[in-house]
Amino acid sequence: MLEGFVRSANYPNVFNQAIVQGILSEVYQVMNNWPKSEEYAKKVLAQYPLSTVDDYTNGFNNHGTASWIWSIKQTEEQNMGDYSPFAMWYNGTRKCWTFGGFILADDFVSLFDEDDIRFKQLERWSEGEGDNKKEFWVSFKFRDNEDCRGSMVVMRSDEMLLNAAEALARQGKEGEAKELLWQL
Repeated sequence: MLEGFVRSANYPNVFNQAIVQGILSEVYQVMNNWPKSEEYAKKVLAQYPLSTVDDYTNGFNNHGTASWIWSIKQTEEQNMGDYSPFAMWYNGTRKCWTFGGFILADDFVSLFDEDDIRFKQLERWSEGEGDNKKEFWVSFKFRDNEDCRGSMVVMRSDEMLLNAAEALARQGKEGEAKELLWQL
């Protein structure tokens, strides 16, 4: 399966062997073939590092992120109407449209401690004044880069680690599964 094929860094959307192995891990997972799901997830993990704290907090927008196995790079020639895959018709204070249009429920936000890496991607916004003032939470997990073009991630090594951990747990290898999860 694509043995020896080397994908150009300019085309992260093109299938390579790691993408095929990741898809196989997911397919075997759905089939409840846990040994095969584990096998293929670990093959991918051997080729890609996990996301760093900086990778995670910088936003899911850079096709060059080392932990991204499969992604769709955005260029100036693509999507000229909205200019970005994250365009959600809300501009706020930025020069381009942003994914900040998703408002998060307070109950959801309360699930995360302020030290939690996921909380660091949330921001409290407010609009209006006096009795008309409304405050709400938005997420910057997915956001444009400074050129107003954020690449889209399809598969990450972190997901393969979760596949491998689930496959191990389903095979009764809970200790190994927990060891993997501690890497996140």
